Amino acid sequence: MGIEITVDIHPDYIIVRSSGRFTPGAYEQTVRTVIDAVLIYDRPRVLIDATGVTGSVPQGDRTGGPAYLVEQANLLAPGRILRLAFVCGEAQFDPQRRGQSIANTGGISTCVFTDIEQAAAWLAQ
Repeated sequence: MGIEITVDIHPDYIIVRSSGRFTPGAYEQTVRTVIDAVLIYDRPRVLIDATGVTGSVPQGDRTGGPAYLVEQANLLAPGRILRLAFVCGEAQFDPQRRGQSIANTGGISTCVFTDIEQAAAWLAQ
């Protein structure tokens, strides 16, 4: 089964939901969807809901994925993503928040959550 991605438009931010088995290609597809949605809907705040993603995420992808997102955002939509909330399940959550640190260092204010309500509240700040 491949990844399924949907986009919902909230008045203040974009919600990109991913579900299905994790693969690096599925992550890249999610990043492309995020960038396309930011460019189309002109909202600088994004919530990525990956709570429906299954399978383990290798440590290299936990850091390489955020680096790829920052690289692509800076290349294709520079300055357009100002705040990003990433919501994942407990199994994918990195308590050391390495990916969050990489995205923040790359210029996108980012926070990782396991609760979608907390993520939405953080985006609203």
